[in-house]
Amino acid sequence: MVAIEGGKNAMTFKSLFYDLVVSRYYDDEVAEATADSRRRCVELLSIESGDIVLDLGCGSCLNHPFIAEAVGAEGRIIGLDASSAMLDLAEDRAREQGYRDKLKLIQGDARKMSELISESPDKVMTTLFFSVVPDWQSVFSASYRLLNAGGRYLVMDTFWEKPNLAARFLITRYAAKAAVPGFKPLEESCEDYYFENFPPDIEPGFYIAVGRKPLEN
Repeated sequence: MVAIEGGKNAMTFKSLFYDLVVSRYYDDEVAEATADSRRRCVELLSIESGDIVLDLGCGSCLNHPFIAEAVGAEGRIIGLDASSAMLDLAEDRAREQGYRDKLKLIQGDARKMSELISESPDKVMTTLFFSVVPDWQSVFSASYRLLNAGGRYLVMDTFWEKPNLAARFLITRYAAKAAVPGFKPLEESCEDYYFENFPPDIEPGFYIAVGRKPLEN
């Protein structure tokens, strides 16, 4: 077990499910299949050297090798997740790939984000999380408040209004919901809003939505 900040009252039914079940197969099933989309997310987020990046619902932190390269020597990553088993995988990955010194892992319920994170990130990203987390709208609102004015926010997820059999299998396997419109708050709140399907020619795939928080007057 790794030493991780937070942890108190962090457990939810879904995080327990990820601890006991999903963490056993997540990386084997997801890492290679999502690598290109995660790389694309980091590209669209326009991370600069020295940035602080919040990876919300970071899981086993498959985003972090790409983020670590983008933030450079002076930048930092904050990873928040409720599953201790997934964060153990994240810890191992960071040590093996040499970016543990720029990574802060926090175990906790994202709905209690204001109690867990005190600093303001320059960028926020969340991948395959809003379709899983309870009360995703309040989670978005809390993380958006944390984001520095002028910072960029990115969401990558799935959106199936009428999921086929394969999609229903994935929904059950990862305790997700099919039709969570996690892109909508960005469309309504952000400047320079951009949306794409990735890969563009494969159905079903992922959507990627990104926008910039307006500068305060």
